[in-house]
Amino acid sequence: MRKTTMKHLIFLVSMAFIFSGSFAQKNDIDDPIYGEDSRNTTKSKAESITKNNFLIENNKLIWQKVFETKLGFESLVDKIKTAGILENIEISESKITGDLRRLSTDYRGAGFTGANTPIIVASGDLTGYIVLDYKDNKYRTTARNITLIQRFDNTQFFKQGQPTKVDLFAIKDGSFKKAFLKTSAVIIDYSFTNALLFDMEKINDNW
Repeated sequence: MRKTTMKHLIFLVSMAFIFSGSFAQKNDIDDPIYGEDSRNTTKSKAESITKNNFLIENNKLIWQKVFETKLGFESLVDKIKTAGILENIEISESKITGDLRRLSTDYRGAGFTGANTPIIVASGDLTGYIVLDYKDNKYRTTARNITLIQRFDNTQFFKQGQPTKVDLFAIKDGSFKKAFLKTSAVIIDYSFTNALLFDMEKINDNW
């Protein structure tokens, strides 16, 4: 009788350990607020340099993409001014810079839903500092200081107008977080690409 009781006790303790481990595992990943997976970061330094049009430079997040265009430089400048996507625009010989006006994240266009998009991305507008370098019928667009500004109050998580640097949930120890690459990076890349493709020409990764 005593042996049976001891076996039963050991079985119950083992099952409790297994279930508690599984519960902790589920709650450790896919944070609905930031989309973070605290167990996993992209460890490879080679991968951390560039991934999905994002770069890490001095532990700061940068988005960069090259577009082909049939437009000359002056026509491109006119297109950008007409689009109204940038403010505080400055123009030099072959460069256009400006501050990105608040741009809604298009998570649906990127193939996601409100349920599987981190709250901070779904309810945020993108801002940042934009540089367009032009040469040989193509332009390279670079976004720095990428920030999400919340559109409305969510008393549980964020306040309306609250800014959050995307670096904070995209990078850890100099590498990309896997959860960022899985969801938020795809949405931000899609949103930037649609907003900054001015004449519907194809994308070209070469500069």
